Amino acid sequence: MDSGQASRVRAGGHAAAAPARPPDGPADPIPDPTDAVSDKADPVADQMGQNGRLAGFEAFVAAGLPRLLGYAYALSGDQRVAEDLVQEALVRTGVAWSRVRRKDRPDSYVKTTILRLYLNERRASRQVPVGSGELERPVAEPGYARIEDHDALRQALAAVPPRMRAVLVLRYLEGLPDEDIAEALQCSRGTVRTQAARGLVKLRAAYQGEVT
Repeated sequence: MDSGQASRVRAGGHAAAAPARPPDGPADPIPDPTDAVSDKADPVADQMGQNGRLAGFEAFVAAGLPRLLGYAYALSGDQRVAEDLVQEALVRTGVAWSRVRRKDRPDSYVKTTILRLYLNERRASRQVPVGSGELERPVAEPGYARIEDHDALRQALAAVPPRMRAVLVLRYLEGLPDEDIAEALQCSRGTVRTQAARGLVKLRAAYQGEVT
C-alpha cells in the first residue's frame, strides 16, 4: 500500500481505486462547496418541517373544538361571532404552536386569545350581537349547553356588558379562581369581584325581564 492509499484508508476506512479516464482528456471538475446552492424549496423537507412544528395541533383542535366554540358562544351570544373568534384564535395558536405546547397549556392560551379578541372587538364596535342560531358541534358541553338550550338565559347573558359577561363566563362556566380571571383580564382581583357582583345583578334583572 503506497502513501496515497494509506491516507485514503485513514480518511474513509478503506482504499478505493482511482476512476479511469482517457489519458488525453481532462479530469472531471471537483465541485466547489462554496458554489451557490439552488434556492429552490424542497417540498418534502418543507412539509416535514411543517408537520414537526404542528405536531399534536390537529389532535388538540379536534378534542377541544366543542368547548372552545361553547366558550366563545357564551361570550359573544352569536354563533357566527363565536366561530370567527375560535377560528382566529386557532390560527394564532397554530402560528405559535411550538412555543404554546412547550408550556403545556394550549387550552388556556386559546381561551385567553378568544377572550382578548372578543373584548377588543367589543371595544371597537360597542355593539353586542345577539344570535338566534345553534352552534353546530359534535358534543354539547354541559355548562354551555344550558345556555344554548335556554333561550331566555342566553338573551339575558348577552344583555350583560362585555367585561362583566366575561367575568361571569370565566367564573361560573369555566370555574376559574379570581386570580386567574384577573390575569386573563389584566385587572385586579378586587375588580373581578366587583364585576362579578354587578354582572350577576344585571343578569338577574335581564333574565327576569325575559321570562316575565
